[in-house]
Amino acid sequence: MGRRRQRQLASSARNIADLIKPLEESGFQPIFDGKSLTGWDGDPGFWRIENGAIVGETATDKQPKQNTFLIWRGGTPGNFELKLEYRLTGYNSGIQYRSVELPDKKWAMKGYQADIDGVQQYTAKSMRSADGAFLRCADKPPTSEMARSRE
Repeated sequence: MGRRRQRQLASSARNIADLIKPLEESGFQPIFDGKSLTGWDGDPGFWRIENGAIVGETATDKQPKQNTFLIWRGGTPGNFELKLEYRLTGYNSGIQYRSVELPDKKWAMKGYQADIDGVQQYTAKSMRSADGAFLRCADKPPTSEMARSRE
């Protein structure tokens, strides 16, 4: 194929690409407005909005007495896919889903958690938060060390 024909094909491909718009994702509904914690409930000593993001933060001199969660109270979801971006500075966090609040502890929950950790040992693994047992490990079968109890 000659250079002229290659240029024509490349030009045609660019023109076609300009006509085809990226596929829009449908059906996703935001549960965070980027400005406030409207619809959310959590200990304001640990949760805030900063630069359009939800920030949960502890410090060596400011530790919670127990796990403390930011709970979405803006509705009752059915089946769902959760899309998010996260940044972790430190060691451990996670996202509770299909969980229930503990009746005797404010902002505490038990149930399923998608774990996130700073050394990427447990990130994206599902566990039960009440007893720390892993439900599914994508990269290897669970071991007794992975299923250890977490407090």
